Amino acid sequence: LLLILQPVSVWAEWNPQTDKLTAAKWSFVPGGYWGFRSVPAVAGGVLYIGGLDRNFYALDANNGAVMWKTMLEGRVTFSSAVVADDRVVVGCEDGHVYSFAISDGKVLWKFATTKRVEGSVAIAEEKVFVGSMDYNLYALNLRDGTLVWKFAADGPVFVRPLVVNGRVYFGAEGFEAKTFYCLDAATGAKVFTVPTE
Repeated sequence: LLLILQPVSVWAEWNPQTDKLTAAKWSFVPGGYWGFRSVPAVAGGVLYIGGLDRNFYALDANNGAVMWKTMLEGRVTFSSAVVADDRVVVGCEDGHVYSFAISDGKVLWKFATTKRVEGSVAIAEEKVFVGSMDYNLYALNLRDGTLVWKFAADGPVFVRPLVVNGRVYFGAEGFEAKTFYCLDAATGAKVFTVPTE
């Protein structure tokens, strides 16, 4: 269990017999005062999380040691990282979606939207699905970050899209957003919409 206690992250364990947390196994304080707002991804004994200090971290899940960190052009606010094979993908407040090599944090690719990316990505069918505050939902090629398609919604797309059986489901936020969408995951074509007023 990772408790995000700004500015310190604490890795603790929950005991189902007592329904209590054990003592913290380790803690990590990122640079400066800044902490974390997003949920980490854990794979292969490594914890991946973006910070408000503009760094993306890979921490050893057993002891909290920094395995690598990569400086970004903006903060990772609410976007949670997703691991897929040899890479980890996350959205950033600077308007980019980043893909990092899990081995060393090298930026494999970054894709620019025109506004902040605060929602989390979804990965399915070799694509990265991600919304932006620029009112678009994007489908990107997982391997090289190229645009496969984009769909214009009626408001900022803050949520993580759900991808099931070849369809993408999402809604937009804000006073202007009045629609829930279902799109074809391969083409971005509209399958149906549901008014949310």
